[in-house]
Amino acid sequence: MLDVATELFHRLGYFQTGIAEINRRAGVSKGVFYHYFPDGKLQLVRSVLQRDYDNANNMMNEFFKDNDVETATKLFIDNLKNKVNTPDYSTVRMSVLFSEMMEAKDVDPEIVSLAKKTYSMLEDHIEEKLTAAGFDKNTAYRKAKLINAMIEGSVTIGIIKESTEYLEIVSDSLKDILDGSK
Repeated sequence: MLDVATELFHRLGYFQTGIAEINRRAGVSKGVFYHYFPDGKLQLVRSVLQRDYDNANNMMNEFFKDNDVETATKLFIDNLKNKVNTPDYSTVRMSVLFSEMMEAKDVDPEIVSLAKKTYSMLEDHIEEKLTAAGFDKNTAYRKAKLINAMIEGSVTIGIIKESTEYLEIVSDSLKDILDGSK
């Protein structure tokens, strides 16, 4: 059910995805669905977003574990470039799903919390690496935010324009952004 729901939420959005369609594609009954998700579709989307977050966090940890900040960030960008405009772009589409959920009339606090953690994940890794490399806390903080904003914007534009050009420009600009006063 999670795989089917993930694909439908990312392709159609939360509001256009119905439980009946999820059940039909997953080959489960309404009773089975509510056995696993007694709070319904909102509980299901929380599970989808949490799984996407966990996968993205594991990937990010691998990139940043043994690499300097520039290399790790380029690995992350390369991963995004490979996913934008392909069927396997759940880590990219997660931001679109978060946006849709945040616009809902009654925003779910768990989803808000998860969105905040997700959007700060990359900047936290970058800031930590820059601080360890000798940048002062404020500079590391500002550079991490700048890089994250550039990547998020590039992903959004890339989805709309069906292009990875903006991500490539960010990747090519990392050295210039990271060089400078510590």
